[in-house]
Amino acid sequence: MIKEAIIKIVNKGDLTYDEAHQVMMEIMKGRPEMAETYKTFKVMIEGGLLPSNIEFCIQMMMLTIFSGSLLTIVLIPLVKLRFRGFNKRNFQ
Repeated sequence: MIKEAIIKIVNKGDLTYDEAHQVMMEIMKGRPEMAETYKTFKVMIEGGLLPSNIEFCIQMMMLTIFSGSLLTIVLIPLVKLRFRGFNKRNFQ
């Protein structure tokens, strides 16, 4: 099934949900040998279906920065509220 899916993808075709599911189940069950899995991912990378190593690193850095920014946006008001209440209790 993996070989047929690769051929379909390389020919600019789309996999149905069931085809994609079958391929992923084969990969997850360990049916294909490592060489076949390597070929699968190599074809996907060369076909532009997966990001390159550099693109992946950049995306992960951006995700980390963005997640950190969101966390900061959420935490700053909470910390301010916490310390505002702390200061009122201790200094009055």
